[in-house]
Amino acid sequence: MERRTLLLVDAGHSTMEALSLRLRQMDFHVVRAKTADQATEALGDPRFMIGAVIVPPDLPVLDLERSLHVFRRVEPDRV
Repeated sequence: MERRTLLLVDAGHSTMEALSLRLRQMDFHVVRAKTADQATEALGDPRFMIGAVIVPPDLPVLDLERSLHVFRRVEPDRV
């Protein structure tokens, strides 16, 4: 069985650390991104098989909708 990767966009929030740790305990591979640029790079990286993107609702970005649109443009079938 192939191990899937979760992209956790957390902007360095310590509250997301617990989620990251729990996901790893559940045998998910977790890639953390602190910026939208890092997340976009991770989505386009062929080393990762990202199956889901987790974005906290209080993520401090100027335009969350625009950021999600960029993610969808990079990997439309995965975001």
